Amino acid sequence: MPLCIMLGGLSVPVVALTLGWRWAFVFGAALVLAALIPLAGLGRPATRPKVPGAKAFDSQLLVFAVATFLGATAATPIGSFLTTYTVDIGGSESYAGLVLMIGGIAGVVGRTAFGAVGDRGTGREFLVITAMLLTGAAGVATFLFELPWLLPLGTVAAYAFGWAWPGLMNHAVTSRYPDAPAVATSVTQTGIFLGGAVGPISFGLVADHFGWGAGWIAVAASMALSALFIVAGSTLFAGSRH
Repeated sequence: MPLCIMLGGLSVPVVALTLGWRWAFVFGAALVLAALIPLAGLGRPATRPKVPGAKAFDSQLLVFAVATFLGATAATPIGSFLTTYTVDIGGSESYAGLVLMIGGIAGVVGRTAFGAVGDRGTGREFLVITAMLLTGAAGVATFLFELPWLLPLGTVAAYAFGWAWPGLMNHAVTSRYPDAPAVATSVTQTGIFLGGAVGPISFGLVADHFGWGAGWIAVAASMALSALFIVAGSTLFAGSRH
């Protein structure tokens, strides 16, 4: 996902402002078709045997689903509206695309780096996710200053921290529900996908009626609330391990 955001940002100065915006969609469609090539011939995945009595849904997962919904609701509008916002506060279209590209690169680095944190198996993944969300909220808060030169810093924080947690979240959930990892992560992933659908629409409505500032405040607040629900789920329901 962050790699796609990076390519989207790069396409503005490289393709849209040189060949025309339609060609950016043509190249995007070609990439989609190219993605089918490595999938050919993989066959069916092995079926994991069910564990009798395995519990894959409880109050902890429900709280985590709310957290992932709030986190995704906050993060997804950034990629949708950052370039428009950059131009509105005085940045050029090329600069807006580069800012988005920098955010995508930061997202790739952040997700990979925090994936390494999960590989260490410290058991503190939820604490790390909480810190990531709060750092991302702080990065988004810098957008309120409406300074084009400050946007890359806030964007890096927003993507490298505020939108780099989904993989680590999956790792943490599967570690706590090893008997039914697919069902358990389907609950938390539902929150992410629902937030991905609601986030851009709700942000657009808020920004349209109340201005950019209100929209970014809502994004930062949603990230902070997501962190709060992560804390609640990992502490109040800490005994819910299966």
